[in-house]
Amino acid sequence: MGAEIDVETLQAEIKQLRAELGTLSNTIREVVRERGAEAVTTAREAGERVWAEAKEHLNGVAKEIEANPLAATAAAFGLGVLVATLLRGRRD
Repeated sequence: MGAEIDVETLQAEIKQLRAELGTLSNTIREVVRERGAEAVTTAREAGERVWAEAKEHLNGVAKEIEANPLAATAAAFGLGVLVATLLRGRRD
């Protein structure tokens, strides 16, 4: 009879552990879901900040080009010649 009680006790404890494991699994799933949503939000906000800064810099460059079109053209031409020279040197 003592063995039967031990088996019944073990079965009850296993049942309880399964229930607790299910609860723990649900809790972990919820935490991961929340953290994932937070990570997506943080990444989106960072991307929006970077995009806003990039647009701001591009607008500044556009204003500089409009203010000094001759200097901008000369700089672009010089950069093009430099890149072409570097690329031509690789082929030879």
